[in-house]
Amino acid sequence: MAPEPTERIDYWRPADLEGIELLSAERAQRPFRVFHETYTICTMLDLSGGETHWTYRGKLYRAGAGALALMEPGEVHANTRRNLPATFRVLFLPPSLVEGAARQLGMVAPPHLKIAHAADPGLVRTFARFHASVEGRATALERQSRLVACVRALLDRCTERGAAGRDPVGHPALLRARDYIQANVARPVSLDELAGVTGLSPFYLVRAFARTFGLPPHAYKIRVQVEQARSLLAAGHPPAAVAAALGFADQSHFTRHFKQVHGVTPARYASART
Repeated sequence: MAPEPTERIDYWRPADLEGIELLSAERAQRPFRVFHETYTICTMLDLSGGETHWTYRGKLYRAGAGALALMEPGEVHANTRRNLPATFRVLFLPPSLVEGAARQLGMVAPPHLKIAHAADPGLVRTFARFHASVEGRATALERQSRLVACVRALLDRCTERGAAGRDPVGHPALLRARDYIQANVARPVSLDELAGVTGLSPFYLVRAFARTFGLPPHAYKIRVQVEQARSLLAAGHPPAAVAAALGFADQSHFTRHFKQVHGVTPARYASART
């Protein structure tokens, strides 16, 4: 019989997500007793068909895969038994980031988590997709946008008081963001750049942009790249040159996004019958 895969634990500190640290655990079985200096969100992906037990704030919690465990700064959590092999991801958010976002959204800071456990599929997906964007080959804009979505979801849905007011969806600022993306489609664009162009907080900008244009900024930028690529391919430019000209990380990255939108590879699209 083949040996069981061994435990693997990695930490990530992405250069384009200042102050953010992440943990990636595959088939971990070790007990954890951790003092948290950050807002800490653990996304449980695979618990080998079982569940994990932990104590926090004097209570025992149990959860299976597809759940979040949430901890505040200054608090301790501990596993109460040896787990089955577990695959999970952990996001460590600096208190300054969460508190700053709360102030921008009209909330009392520092925010207090009203729950320590959540199993809402949409909430779990928000955090899982952020981790996947960091570990994959996502652009800085996508990673930053997904991080903002995580912080916004944490504040809106997991704290004592939801955000006040409505998103400013005024078109002039958002049109400036859209035009900026289109004018800079061939190079990386950061969320801070878009915030500077619009004068909006990133925590408002991502949601307002998606409401107005149907996609968050990072996804919108990829669609613009793909559509410009289609025109270049139809004009006879080779796929490798198109990928490079439009700022895709490499040709496989270009091919994946093009096929996702149009159902065929760039090469097949380029060879369409006339």
